[in-house]
Amino acid sequence: MAKILIVDSSTFMRGSLKFILEHFGNEVVGSTDTGLKALELCADLKPNLMIIEISLREGMDGISTIKELRKLDKKILTVVTFAPGEEELVEQAKTAGASGQISKPFLPKDISQELGRILKK
Repeated sequence: MAKILIVDSSTFMRGSLKFILEHFGNEVVGSTDTGLKALELCADLKPNLMIIEISLREGMDGISTIKELRKLDKKILTVVTFAPGEEELVEQAKTAGASGQISKPFLPKDISQELGRILKK
């Protein structure tokens, strides 16, 4: 299905996402906890989709990372993950170029549906 790079500040969340994504037949090509490292990894790993936490804690937040990614490669799709109370940030992420969103806590069916919707385009 998709070659995915996961960007989340939580090791637990990265592991949970990886498990769910691989269960649905996707290839997780890498993961990191910072936006800057994600941008570096994109050049080497060549994902076609990045799942990124909207409120990354170190360095660039998710929205800034999406903006920088758009300058480097407009073909990589981005999906933001967000927690309750961060809905306003989701709209900012969409304006920056995000293709979709997944709310926390993650439900496997929601992830599968959102990725299916995005990848069909």
